[in-house]
Amino acid sequence: MLIVALLLMIALPVWSSQSTINYPSLLNSLCDIGSLPICDTSRIVVFSSWDRTGGNIDRGQFLSGNGSAAAVLADVKGPGAIVRLWSANPRGTICIYLDGSSKPAIKCSMSDYFLHRVPDPISGRSSGGFISYEPIPFAKSCRVVVYGAGDLYYQVSVRLYPVRTHVQTYKSAIFNLMLHILRKQCQYGAVSLWFLGMGTCGLVIQVDGSGSAESL
Repeated sequence: MLIVALLLMIALPVWSSQSTINYPSLLNSLCDIGSLPICDTSRIVVFSSWDRTGGNIDRGQFLSGNGSAAAVLADVKGPGAIVRLWSANPRGTICIYLDGSSKPAIKCSMSDYFLHRVPDPISGRSSGGFISYEPIPFAKSCRVVVYGAGDLYYQVSVRLYPVRTHVQTYKSAIFNLMLHILRKQCQYGAVSLWFLGMGTCGLVIQVDGSGSAESL
């Protein structure tokens, strides 16, 4: 049985011009298939728990600190955005500090970060652990610290933009507004394919039975 459901028209608020990178525009890019073949001048840097000695103990390795207190997972300067965070064994409390602020823009348990901040499929549990594609933009700098991390396996992927790129730093007020929209979009439990566009329709396709997707 093939069920094709057209979701309600969504007009997401636009806070800036197309040349500005912000939380809504980065969310939109998660499903903007047309932008996939377009090259830009940004670059991806990845921070992880790889074994610095060359061995195979790829856990509990941090930029600084330790797993029993404050462990720094990532520390980067310049305009950019966290675009992916993964862990096989999330524990402790994650704090994300933006633009040099001493107050974390995001503070919650690691498990809540993956399972309760934003709905699946943006964030959740996968066969390889826990993963989040929620974008966290920043204009000047970003520092990710976990308190009580233990022997944490992790990866933090950050997209860095050229120096003069206009990036609007993540704000909780915008997040709360977007979260309401995201939850409405993802409230259909079996949804595995969804689109979220700036002023566009969302299309959800659910297929029961065996088969294959031939084109998209």
